[in-house]
Amino acid sequence: TGQLDQSSNYGAQSVDLAAPGTYILSCIPGGQYGYMSGTSMAAPMVTGVAAMVSSYRPDLTPLQIKDVLIGSARPLESLQGKTASGGMLDAYQALQYPI
Repeated sequence: TGQLDQSSNYGAQSVDLAAPGTYILSCIPGGQYGYMSGTSMAAPMVTGVAAMVSSYRPDLTPLQIKDVLIGSARPLESLQGKTASGGMLDAYQALQYPI
């Protein structure tokens, strides 16, 4: 929805972009699965897209991959002033981003 979870970190000076992180099915102790929310669920989403971009574009440096993720973030009014990019992670656009 573009709304930050109440437990998520945010700040235009400290967070580059938002990523899905609310009600994410994840592994929990005891070999079980459960739904979790927050920055701890959003960070793996960003890592996964970074890995996809790296695999698709092995010529890019880590800094260039960061630039791709930020530059391809989908702008959302609800994220303006809450992230540096004002946007949410967009895997498809990241793979299409010209650099």
